[in-house]
Parts: sequence; C-alpha cells; structure tokens
Amino acid sequence: MKRIFVVYGVIVAGMALLYGFMMTMGYRINQSDSIPPGLYQVSSVGRPIQKGDIVWFCPPDTPDFRYGRDVLNCIPPGNCPGNYLHMLKPVVAVAGDQVEVKTNGVYVNGHLVVNSKPLIRDNQGHPLKPSLGSFNVPSGRVWLVSHFNPRSFDSRYFGPVSTGQIEGLARPVWVKKY
Repeated sequence: MKRIFVVYGVIVAGMALLYGFMMTMGYRINQSDSIPPGLYQVSSVGRPIQKGDIVWFCPPDTPDFRYGRDVLNCIPPGNCPGNYLHMLKPVVAVAGDQVEVKTNGVYVNGHLVVNSKPLIRDNQGHPLKPSLGSFNVPSGRVWLVSHFNPRSFDSRYFGPVSTGQIEGLARPVWVKKY
C-alpha cells in the first residue's frame, strides 16, 4: 500500500514539474469555446497587432466585463486585475478599420464576419447587450470577435479592447478539430 502512495506522489510531482515548465515556456490550455479548445503557445507581442492574430489579454475592469464575469459566468476568476482570468480572442479589426455591428452580424470594412450575429440572451436566458452601431477603430484599440463560436462573449458586447491590455500572441499547438 505504501508503494502505491509513493508512485502516486512521483506522478503528481512529475505532472506539477511538467506544468510549471510548460507555463514558463508560454504554453496555455484554452478550455473556452471562443476558439478551438486545446494547447496554445503565447509569446510576447513584439510587433503591431494584425487582423487574424489570436491575442492573450487581461480584461479591463469595466461594467461590461463585470457583467460577463458576475452575471453571465463566462469569465472565470483569475489573476488579472479585477479578478478575471486571461482571455484568448481572435482580432477582426485594427486601428483605422470600420466596424458595423448590426442585428445580422459584425461587418469589418463592409465584410461580414462569419458566426458574428449578436445574441440578445445567453444560454441561461440572461440578457446580452450588443453594441449595435458603426465604429471607426481608434489607434491603440482592436476588435475581438470569434468566428469560431457564435456564442462567444467578445467585442460585440464589450466593444474594442486597448492594445495595452494585450500581453501576448497565441498560436495553436494542439487543438481540437471540428
């Protein structure tokens, strides 16, 4: 019986060491459905953010993000200021782009983003507050919208995000295929 506890202890210690090593190398596990779940490697930005990038960011502590965390329960608690977990989202618009949020979807420079129709309720029936209207993305801001999941909590509901909130770029390493 004592041998089993030693084996389990070695396994747990090995997993903790592996997890710590992976974290220091920038690997992160995404379990949300905004982008395909799986393993991503996050690296420092080091260049201007571009459309198509997947960004790793701390949500700002604003009323929209508090609503997402406290009412919608779509942002787990974490180590970002305001007790938010980091988020991974794809960039669909950068400074100078024209974004239109209409009832049938998000348009960037006149092109519809797939799966971007704003919803008025989440899966539990809580009201969602889409930011309908036309927006010119200002310098230092980006729009984050998931074309992967139409139910994603993204810029449709919280508007543009400051590039100052972005801590890294993520690239998929091993993700679930659909």
